[in-house]
Amino acid sequence: ALPAYQARSKETSSRITRALEALLCEKSFEQITMAELAKKAELTPGAIYRRFENKDALLPYIFARYRDELSSWLDRVTPEEITQRATCLHEALSIVISETLKCFQTHAHIFRTVHLYGRLHPELPIKDIGLPNNETFAPIGPVLTLFAELPAKKAKRASQFIGHTIVAPCTERALYPKQLPASGLRVSDRDFVFELAAMFTAWVETDVAQRPI
Repeated sequence: ALPAYQARSKETSSRITRALEALLCEKSFEQITMAELAKKAELTPGAIYRRFENKDALLPYIFARYRDELSSWLDRVTPEEITQRATCLHEALSIVISETLKCFQTHAHIFRTVHLYGRLHPELPIKDIGLPNNETFAPIGPVLTLFAELPAKKAKRASQFIGHTIVAPCTERALYPKQLPASGLRVSDRDFVFELAAMFTAWVETDVAQRPI
């Protein structure tokens, strides 16, 4: 009977996590109750508590989902992928920004939960949550070297600045589209990507390229 029990247990856990994701599309993690989760999953509260001691016990699942989607995003912005699709620096940066925005919008409920949790718990190390850091944006460096002919040291510094600066407006636009400052910028996603890429292209080709190492 053990395999059958394990299969049922796995399906129950899957129902709980699917219900959690559905609720996160409607409200914040802090607003969700265990009773609501049980109702959404069509389970008894006891079935929930047998697997998760409390609501916070579900956070590792959310962080894991976030890291998985972040990893998938980074797989789409590798130097190899970008150089195959781009012919100039503006196109290369447009790809990075477009893929970032698309990833954040597609998984807004997960990214928003992690983003807010990170804000509410600044004492947690970034690595414990999986939030982007300087190393996350290392793949942008070779792209800058190829299309802007930057030395490796300049390219590394610029890639870190560009990466973090791209994430900030994409986070606002994808996770909080109805709130300021995102709601104040009334442009299409296409124009958003184009103009942001143009801004970084001008910065790289003038200021960064001419700056002493």
